Amino acid sequence: MAVARDQALNAYFRRPRLLRPLTEGHVNDSWLVATGDHRFVVQRINGGVFKDPTVAARNFVNASRLVRSRDVRTLTVRKTRSGEPWFVDGAGGIWRAYAYVEGRVPPTRSPQAMHDVAFAFGAFDRALDAIDATQFAPAIARFHDFGHRMRQFDRVVAADRGGRVVACEADIALLRRLVAQVRSLDEFAMWSRQPPRLVHNDAKPANLLRHSPKLPCVIDLDTVGPGRLGYDLGELVRSAIADDDDDSPLDPVTVERTWSGFLSGWRQPLARAEQVVVPIAGIVLALELASRYLADHLDGDWYFAADPGASTRQRAQRQMRRAARQLDALDDLRERAENLLSSRS
Repeated sequence: MAVARDQALNAYFRRPRLLRPLTEGHVNDSWLVATGDHRFVVQRINGGVFKDPTVAARNFVNASRLVRSRDVRTLTVRKTRSGEPWFVDGAGGIWRAYAYVEGRVPPTRSPQAMHDVAFAFGAFDRALDAIDATQFAPAIARFHDFGHRMRQFDRVVAADRGGRVVACEADIALLRRLVAQVRSLDEFAMWSRQPPRLVHNDAKPANLLRHSPKLPCVIDLDTVGPGRLGYDLGELVRSAIADDDDDSPLDPVTVERTWSGFLSGWRQPLARAEQVVVPIAGIVLALELASRYLADHLDGDWYFAADPGASTRQRAQRQMRRAARQLDALDDLRERAENLLSSRS
């Protein structure tokens, strides 16, 4: 890795100073580099996660180049010294560089804070909506395909390669029960009918940086590509729900303010299917992530980066609690969504 990294550094800079590795991300290998008075991130795209890293690289470059918004900014790509948008090392690894963004992940401890985060992603998706969608392709096939994710989960359970199924029977049963409950909802019949759009596909507070007085900056552009608005709205709602390890009830005000922020940033009419799925978007995304966490635990923990605070099984349990709280409050969420959408029509 060090040899390939040095090849990349020399491809981008004449006199680079390697400052430190960046460990906040969970997917790509990243380093902070200085040249003159400027700092950059140099990053190797994970070829295990992205089966065709050139797709992720191209999406990243196109999003950086084409997103124009008065409400939000995004990363600025640096070309190689020979003018290429990314660099291929001697072993075929793909590297990129972009300007380092000063800032911090915004706190989300209040409904207003989540409103502001959601506004930024709504504005980002609005900017994407003005771009020619043919310039993007899915970086990860069927990333938010709910049915596909559940079939993957069932295959992992059946294979039991990690020998953990017996110990996790209660978690497996709970996930399947929650999924069945969601699939029985009238709103879920409209989930796959949302119109395709360009979206971020990983819209969560950790992928937004704030640095006053500058505009908030959307980061992690690898997943930008074809999707549906419900994916980003659902990820934001899922992220907004507290990680309490008990059965405390949902705070519907935070969910409503998250919806409101996203729609204020989006500023455009929603298609009928997009309106219908608003109350369940956070449920669908929470269960999708729960299935991925639990599948990774059952499979031996090879995909997700380690979290010192929780195992992948515990992370799955948290997502299931988030989904269950929303299901318990669904009638209230439906009413709030209807009132919010009618006030904006």
